[in-house]
Amino acid sequence: MKKTGLYFLGSLTSLFLMSSCASIPKDAPDELKQANTEIERSKELGSDKYMPKTVMNAKKELDDSVKVFKDSTSSSDKAADVERSIKLATDAKNLARGANELTQNMQTWDDNIRDLEGNYSIIKLTTDVKELKATTAQLQKERDEALAQKPLMVKSPFAKVDSFRLDIPAVYFDTDSSVVSSAYAKSIGELSKTISPIDEFKVTIFGYADARGSKAYNEKLSTERAHNVALLLERNGIKADRIHVQGLGERYSSETEKSSGLQLERKVIITVTAAKPN
Repeated sequence: MKKTGLYFLGSLTSLFLMSSCASIPKDAPDELKQANTEIERSKELGSDKYMPKTVMNAKKELDDSVKVFKDSTSSSDKAADVERSIKLATDAKNLARGANELTQNMQTWDDNIRDLEGNYSIIKLTTDVKELKATTAQLQKERDEALAQKPLMVKSPFAKVDSFRLDIPAVYFDTDSSVVSSAYAKSIGELSKTISPIDEFKVTIFGYADARGSKAYNEKLSTERAHNVALLLERNGIKADRIHVQGLGERYSSETEKSSGLQLERKVIITVTAAKPN
């Protein structure tokens, strides 16, 4: 399901569960009560958002089970109807339990991926900062040598590297969030210290969002992400006129619904370039 469909169905499921929870008769078999407990647990775990159709089907099976059990009191074959009610409740319980177990596995997987991706990003950013520092040191050395030799006819050493560009995957974000975590903020501070002394270094910040949500919302969210990173760079010494912000929304999203893929699309990339002198 693409874009808002999953959110809409998940929200619809949540409303459905809240507004029509089965009323389990006190004298109902344990299977009905167990199914109801498992469905209630699905709301706590968020299974109704990960697997909305499965949870909705479980709820329907339980509702049917309750109806059959209540009708059995006036049935000519009460034992058969009770047995049918128990079977429906067992199916409902198994559906909800399966959704809950898978949801817990996915959440554990998401947490592990988030930890790995966060560590990778910080390690990658640290490596990029070191590379940028080495480039900066070399350019400063060339500038100092040029000034010492021909102070009145200096040409910026950046004339040699007008195509210099470094793309840094700087920050990854949680779902529906533009908040930069403290770990990323610290690394961005280090990056700022490297960039700020060299006026020729210009910064473009590209914000991205995953494919969920509307196009307009994703454009706004990706721009907010890029803007918040820009504010961090400014606070750490880079002048605003050296920074350009662009929100690209879901434009380059893979449109996957796999949680791991979505996390990798909620990001900001910082591009550092050496502007060609006039």
